[in-house]
Amino acid sequence: MTNTKLAMPLDTQSPQDLQQQSQVNKSQYSFPYKVLHWAMALVMIALLIAGQQFNFNISDEYRHHGLIFHSSVGTLALIAAFSLLIKRFLLKHHRPESGLPYLQTLSANLVQFALYALAIAIPVTGLLAAYYSPHEVMLFGSYKISLASGETEQAWTTIRWLHRWATRLTMLLLACHAGAALYHHFIVKDDVLRKMIIKPFRR
Repeated sequence: MTNTKLAMPLDTQSPQDLQQQSQVNKSQYSFPYKVLHWAMALVMIALLIAGQQFNFNISDEYRHHGLIFHSSVGTLALIAAFSLLIKRFLLKHHRPESGLPYLQTLSANLVQFALYALAIAIPVTGLLAAYYSPHEVMLFGSYKISLASGETEQAWTTIRWLHRWATRLTMLLLACHAGAALYHHFIVKDDVLRKMIIKPFRR
């Protein structure tokens, strides 16, 4: 006679546990949302720092490789920015309620919308500057996207001016955005920042 063992149910969570877990999930941004947010932040900061090299007297070879890196990473930043915009405004993925007063919510949204616009404007003006650049620009080291002609120098100068001021405004807004998040985390001690922190790094 063969002995058989009854299989224990795999899901032993109570309805209360499941409800609590659902509430926790609704109070957090989704994992893809968090990844896109932090990827955008890191890429934008890297671009803002790396872009400063072009303000110095550098060799043609160094400039050539710097332009490859800057234009390539800028293109990736543009793709990430569009992905984030699609998630938020077209697909309308879940976003937790801020729970902040009206004026704080309004100011936070205005800064976020400005950063979204700049996340598009900076790579676009950067790629246009690369297109009109008198220097050769190779996207991802393989695709030439510049005219490399002295006849386009006026357009290049104008677009670079727009690009430079867009980056300066972004630096200011990023400082405000990060400062507000740190203020809520360390002074107010609420969960505004924790909602966007990926779980292994959350305290």
